[in-house]
Order: sequence, then C-alpha cells, then structure tokens
Amino acid sequence: MLKQILGAGTAIAVGTGALLGGVASPVQAKTVKACVKKKTGDVRILTGKKKCKKGWKKVSWNQKGKTGPQGKQGAQGPNLVVKDGTGKVLGKFLGVLPEGLSLISVEIDGGSYLYLPSGIIYPGFSSSSPSYKTNTCTGTGYVESSSPLSTQFLTGAAGGPSRLVYRPSTPVLGPPSAWKLTSTSENVVNQPLWERDSSGACVVNLPNYTGALVALESIAAPQDVPGPLTIG
Repeated sequence: MLKQILGAGTAIAVGTGALLGGVASPVQAKTVKACVKKKTGDVRILTGKKKCKKGWKKVSWNQKGKTGPQGKQGAQGPNLVVKDGTGKVLGKFLGVLPEGLSLISVEIDGGSYLYLPSGIIYPGFSSSSPSYKTNTCTGTGYVESSSPLSTQFLTGAAGGPSRLVYRPSTPVLGPPSAWKLTSTSENVVNQPLWERDSSGACVVNLPNYTGALVALESIAAPQDVPGPLTIG
C-alpha cells in the first residue's frame, strides 16, 4: 500500500538521479596560445607550432578567471497542462513515468493522479484497496504502516498531493475511487482487516495485522476522459 502512494514520487526521484549521473565532469584547462596585433588589438588563436608574425605579440593563458556577477533572473518557464482528446484541460502536467507504460502524472484539485495516454485513470502501482476494519469494506479506510518512520512520513504528508486510487479490474474495468492521507494514526494488535480485491469483492486480509494504521479520507475521484491526452 505504501508503494502505491509513494510509487510516483519514487520513480521521479530515480529518474532525476539517472539524469544527474550522466553529466560529464569538467574538462581540465589547457594552455591557450594566441597572437595579438599590437596596433589594433586583434587576436588570433595559435594552433600547432605556428609562430606570431612581425607586429604581433604572443600571449597565453590557462587559468580560470574570477567568477562574474550573478546574472538576472530568467523568465518564468511555461506552465504545461494536460488536455484530453477534446482539447479540455484535465489538469497541471507534473511529469511522465516510464514504468513500462507511459503514465502521465496530472495535478487535479490539489492531488496527483496517474493517467494512461488513452485517457484512463491508472490505479497506481498496486491493485489493492485501502484496508478496512469491517467485513463490508465500508467506513474509514486505512494504510498499513510497517515502521514508526513510515508512519511519521505518511501522517506528515497529510494535506499534500499524495492520492490513493483503487478500481476493480476484472472481469471489466470498474469506476475509480480515491482517498487522501490524514494525520490520524493508531497502533493495533491482532486486528482483523479486509480489503477489496481486483473484482471489487471484500475479502479478509490474513493474517491479522499488528502495527500502525494511518487513516484515509475518501474524496471524489477524477474520471476517465476521452483520449489521446496531449501536453502543452
């Protein structure tokens, strides 16, 4: 469950690291030789073993100069948006995740959601739903937290863009449901939990759970839109 919520951010962070890892290291400075015309100040770079002509003075340099003053702030870059197949704006473009599928991350109503280029909202990196304390999978949904650190992270992310999306996928694709994190957590011991499977049925999650539960708040889920999606 934690992977489902954090999957998008993790993939983006890994991708950024890969890009940074490909930056070449600075090339060591080489001595540059040139000829300067005494009368006009014209400069010609010397190559090979060539010498300066009469009336020209030979100069060379190989050290980095002093750092210049800070330049002016550049213009604000474009705020890209994602549009559906009819040209209607779906939301703010956040990035593309190459996880075998080209998943487009879109900000809608302050939340981050994943869409396939065809316009179908993607349920995330796991098909599991929130966990429930009832055998009808109704009421408050929860995220299981395996450690105090993950509990602190999840509750600290309350109010942020992280969203959990679940939708049945068999035998046909069902409607999406969505939740956001809250700052409420509790520790449970030997707690029976249920969740919805890929068909939408409420099934018991064995064995009973001992650990922390972070409460979720149910919210209106974005829907599928006509494709293909475009970014611009």
